[in-house]
Amino acid sequence: MKRKKYIFGICVFLLIGLLAGCGKSGSDDTGDAAITSKWKIVEFTVNGETSRPTEEPFYVRLFIAGMDPAFSCKDGENCVFHLGKKDHKGTVVQEDDKYVIYYDDTKKPMIGRIEGKQLIISDENDKFQFVFETK
Repeated sequence: MKRKKYIFGICVFLLIGLLAGCGKSGSDDTGDAAITSKWKIVEFTVNGETSRPTEEPFYVRLFIAGMDPAFSCKDGENCVFHLGKKDHKGTVVQEDDKYVIYYDDTKKPMIGRIEGKQLIISDENDKFQFVFETK
């Protein structure tokens, strides 16, 4: 239990430092969500350890709710990752079937893709992965 809490804490801080990104600019024939949807985090994986906020103890869920981790990309090019009282702004560039997200406050880009109603964002080495979902 302590290990899971420790890993969860590390993941939250990594979210702050590494951030998350965008997806597609509109719906397509596969029923994928639009990039302009409102995205809420449902899962994150760091070094092979996956955490789902809804499965955490009550006080951890309360902490996450207070941080309100979310992603938005209203115009399909400019995105914001919101975490706590800080908004991390960035830009999205589409490259074939993926999206490269460049944040103003970090040097490493993130890679995003939309699968159905999920936005999956990872670093270039797939060491970190963040899964967002829309309604």
